Amino acid sequence: MFFCDGALDAPNDGITGPVAAIAGAALNRSTLLDTAQQPTDDPAEFYLADIANRYAGVFHDHTEDGKAYGFAFDDVEDFASYIQDHGPSGLEITLTPF
Repeated sequence: MFFCDGALDAPNDGITGPVAAIAGAALNRSTLLDTAQQPTDDPAEFYLADIANRYAGVFHDHTEDGKAYGFAFDDVEDFASYIQDHGPSGLEITLTPF
């Protein structure tokens, strides 16, 4: 469950992959136990059951916007902490001395 692997492996096929990602997120967040409609998007409902990915929950609790990447499909319903652009035209990175 925590690795979203094996039976929860999500290939990029557009069919079984999204279903596995949503199921993996629901199991990690413990929302599958109480909510039939998935994916859920209310973080107040996450990690409430006794069986949940507490590791991921701690990450979400200690970030300013509640976004973190605590398990393989934490991006379900946009709860992962990354920037995404589906049509980039360029990338510029500026590194400063530490």
